[in-house]
Amino acid sequence: MTPDLLDELLVRSAPATRPADPADLRAMVGASLRAARPPRRRRVGVAAGALAVLLVGGAGVATATDLFPWGENAQDPYAILAFQLPSGVTCEQRIIELSAEPAADRWLREFSAEHDLIAMADVDGYLARMDTWEQPQYTDPDDRLWQGVNGAVWELVVEKAHEAGFPYSALTGSSSQTYCVDDAGQVVYPNGEKVAP
Repeated sequence: MTPDLLDELLVRSAPATRPADPADLRAMVGASLRAARPPRRRRVGVAAGALAVLLVGGAGVATATDLFPWGENAQDPYAILAFQLPSGVTCEQRIIELSAEPAADRWLREFSAEHDLIAMADVDGYLARMDTWEQPQYTDPDDRLWQGVNGAVWELVVEKAHEAGFPYSALTGSSSQTYCVDDAGQVVYPNGEKVAP
């Protein structure tokens, strides 16, 4: 297409723009994560090593502008963990499967909604145990911390479900979806791999 006089006028009249600052994008995503939480859930900040974690449980929670491509099974999670990894990547993890047994499922949802799982979990202890494994699997600091949080929360859930009278067989295992935003404002997995559009 050949530009005409109107095209040239429009180009010259457009205001000057600059790319968005990645720090501003991260701050905006973090603010939207905090603002999108339902009021019935409490917010509790916890430091675990280099990790600052905020836990909120509940259904129907969504990030502003639907930044993350959540699967259908992540629409009604047991809990939502929002955290920042050592590299500065901001993440949201939705725990979406813990039990298929109706009574255990009900109890786990109530427990997750009423308790700060991260504060109760021994994340630092789990990370220390990971360091003693014969063949450490997680050498990347981001991946190590993410896996430490997963392991510590799962151990806590198993322990508390057992204390409430549920056998281990009532738990199906912890399944979750996690997405993050990197410095450039791109949606990535915790390992830094870009999420395909």
